[in-house]
Amino acid sequence: MIEQPRTQNEKNYWQKPENLIATFTMIAVLTYTGVQISQTCLIRSNNVVSQRAFISIASSGQFISVDNSKNPVALNFLISATNSGNTATQDAHILMKCAPSAEELQEPWAIIHQGPTPFGENTRFNIGPHSSESSGCSFPIDQAKGMADKTLFGYIMVDISYLDRMDKSVRHRTQKSLKLRQVTIGSNCSQMSITDGLIPVGQHNCADDECPQ
Repeated sequence: MIEQPRTQNEKNYWQKPENLIATFTMIAVLTYTGVQISQTCLIRSNNVVSQRAFISIASSGQFISVDNSKNPVALNFLISATNSGNTATQDAHILMKCAPSAEELQEPWAIIHQGPTPFGENTRFNIGPHSSESSGCSFPIDQAKGMADKTLFGYIMVDISYLDRMDKSVRHRTQKSLKLRQVTIGSNCSQMSITDGLIPVGQHNCADDECPQ
């Protein structure tokens, strides 16, 4: 097809400076509007993330429980689950387990589902905005002795799943997997301590899509 020559009116239109300025102004306005829409969508997305419930897990201490004769019976660990979001969780579920292993494990997560889970270590709860809840688990004293003797290795695993009240269609998850670095027991089990604290181990120190399936 042969291109038809432009009419004299078309030529005259583009020769007028005000028409060129109007065209460039329209292009600039459309570009600016597109950028503003993109930024608005990004800000809204970020606001949703900051508003929704988000749980993080931190170790909050350990203690030794004793019997009536003051003899140690268990080495206990506590964790704190904190909701940093501006909305409460819904249908939150926590599984926390103190588990020994005869071998040193690079990925101990599989043992979280092995054997029975003591009452209280598998519970349902909800956390309000900018609030925390605690949970705990224990190693019997015989297991703690094995860790001190290097015949056992100790692991603490926490798996929290929850819904956010802003979007109940997505179940979120936070996981923590820790290893006891060194357990030291005094004479007659009168003293017990954890040297150098707990260290992360494996891939299950994560949140949401970061967590392995």
